[in-house]
Amino acid sequence: MKSYKIITFILVLLTLFNLQSVAFAKNELVYTIHVNGVIDNGLYNFVKRGIREAEENHAKALIFEINTPGGEIKAASNISNAILNTDIPTIAYVNNEALSAGVIVAISCQTIAVSPTAAIGAAETRPKEEKYISAWAAQLRSVAEKTGRNKELVAAMADEDIVIEGLKEKGKILSLTSNEALEWGIADEIVENIDELLKSQNLYDVSVRVHKPNSAEKFAQFITNPFISPIILTIGIVGVVTEILTPGFGLPGLLGILAFTFFFGGNILAGITSYWVILLFVLGIILLTVEIFIPGFGVFGIFGIILTFTSIIIAFPSIEQALISIIFAILASGITIFL
Repeated sequence: MKSYKIITFILVLLTLFNLQSVAFAKNELVYTIHVNGVIDNGLYNFVKRGIREAEENHAKALIFEINTPGGEIKAASNISNAILNTDIPTIAYVNNEALSAGVIVAISCQTIAVSPTAAIGAAETRPKEEKYISAWAAQLRSVAEKTGRNKELVAAMADEDIVIEGLKEKGKILSLTSNEALEWGIADEIVENIDELLKSQNLYDVSVRVHKPNSAEKFAQFITNPFISPIILTIGIVGVVTEILTPGFGLPGLLGILAFTFFFGGNILAGITSYWVILLFVLGIILLTVEIFIPGFGVFGIFGIILTFTSIIIAFPSIEQALISIIFAILASGITIFL
């Protein structure tokens, strides 16, 4: 009798385990990765980590919910390659806008869905020069060809010289509304939300896991934001220069050190630069400090300036962004120090 109870108990446990296994099998995973805000290297690292986790967990599908005004072409291209290289079925859901560099992220997915008020296009380069436009348009064509989109239509979003009969004349950059995107084959469907998208893609009985940024990624995205970086640089320059020109060590020096620590730390976490760039910057500051105690302006000051600004430029994802940020920081610092 006792043996019978034990056997019965084991059979019940096995049945429950099998039922649980069936439930897990039915309840497959779908990953949602948000591509929001300015596209930069920090966002690329976030997306890359999400794709890797989805692959490790054998996700049934990857949904990229896109709402971006664009950003850095290099970072967007890296995100595009990461999407194209995964074996998991990929779906882009343009929830509001996929503009500029965001276009290549959207067209890298096998399926594109858009919200009723979405916009996609306006992928003009900065600077607006022929060599950049030509290279970018060619890259968009290549990705569109891989995912079965109209490559000339996509290229027209970057190249104003391309003419699309009945849609775009020469001299204008192409942007599409959700209805136009559907009509011209860029989008596959218009849906109100993720739930509706899941139904339209026959993704029933699935668990949707939203991929979230960790603390380091949030910090890196904040610091590398093109609107935040110049402000941090300004605080750093004002603090360090003020400290060098005044006796002792006080609050300006502390703020300057913290600002540059955040600046370089954020760029390192975002994968934009390396630790040796910090050593270059520190060496530059040391040389400038030595110059303060030597009469006149000599080799220490010249090399200090060169090393300091070289390290800052290297820390940025592009020379253009670096120069804009440095000019802003120098002007703001000059006014602040004068006052």
